[in-house]
Amino acid sequence: MREAGAVQGITLLLPAGLSIMAIVVLVPVLPLLMAHFHALPGAEYRVPMLLTIPAACLVVASPIAGWIADRWDRRRVLMAAMAIYAAVGMLPLALDAYWAIFASRVALGCVEAVVLTISTALVGDFFTGAARDRWLGYQIGVASIFATVLIWVGGALAQFGWRGPFAVYASALVMLAAVACFTWEPPRAARQAAADLAGFPWARMGGLCALTLLGSMLFYFVLIQLPIMFAGAGLLPSARSGFWLAVVGLGISAGTVIFGQLARLAPARLLATAFTVLAIGFAGMRGAPSLGWLIGAALCNQIGAGLLMPTLLTWTTRQLPAQYRGRGIGLWQGTFSLGQFLMPIVVTYIGGFAGGLPGAMLVFAGFAGVAALGFAAVCAAAGRAPHISGTTIDAG
Repeated sequence: MREAGAVQGITLLLPAGLSIMAIVVLVPVLPLLMAHFHALPGAEYRVPMLLTIPAACLVVASPIAGWIADRWDRRRVLMAAMAIYAAVGMLPLALDAYWAIFASRVALGCVEAVVLTISTALVGDFFTGAARDRWLGYQIGVASIFATVLIWVGGALAQFGWRGPFAVYASALVMLAAVACFTWEPPRAARQAAADLAGFPWARMGGLCALTLLGSMLFYFVLIQLPIMFAGAGLLPSARSGFWLAVVGLGISAGTVIFGQLARLAPARLLATAFTVLAIGFAGMRGAPSLGWLIGAALCNQIGAGLLMPTLLTWTTRQLPAQYRGRGIGLWQGTFSLGQFLMPIVVTYIGGFAGGLPGAMLVFAGFAGVAALGFAAVCAAAGRAPHISGTTIDAG
């Protein structure tokens, strides 16, 4: 029987970048899109939706994608979805009407859910134990690196007009070729494509999804709010601000590297550490006396985020029997995307009574701090490194 190695791991990591591509590659041309559709009623909010609607579609489509992953051959479905992703992603190169482009972006988000969910499920099929945890951890780091690179690529292609960055979606075909050449369909006998959900671990997934929702909002806070904080510190949008945004974003990659070194530890210890680092970062940004302090605190925060998300993903994957892995990961991905969607809304609501963005940062620091104390208390009560099983934490 063939054994998966680094080539298969890298091949299945690359599709994780497609979820980031759906948004960030268009960020540099948002002003050009606004200018092109300036006559559209409600353009000030409808045009930015072209960037964000794929992520919103993930919330609904990911659980459905998980069901598909458990019912049909995962590799074949992944390859078909990547081909469709490239096609619908490039459609705006030939479209001009807003609603036609919007429809193509909705389709892109739905197919993106299939690609991300099934590629993650295949990592669980191809690898076990520490190797699986390591490759799932790398997935978060690869996505953050993609974000940094794609912003630069999108800016370079903006010289060809607002359509230019849509050509980047053709890269999905290169990834498709890699999947076709270097992977194979894992045995279906191990998962049996169960038709019912009687044995699905609903209680476990409920607790894990609730924790993931909180983690996702903490994760995306800096990624979305940092440009506003930079502006408040006098660093207006420029090449300099873009450089520091990229530097802060690398904190996520650093966090995933740390996860790779600490993955042998129990999830409770990792989560206590990650939430602590996040809380310190939020508190530091709240009281930052200078731009340098703000950048340092944001970098600290992102290291915590880079440690948090692979811990949650690997913990979730461990709890899923093979026959339910696709559906469980689909629910996890949908919850993670829901956190991204809700974060700006929650920040605005909290800021309304807590004193704006600085107050919201302090509240988020509190959320992270309470979570850190909770997991630290569990570790202390166990008396030694705990073993987490389902949603309970047992000494062992």
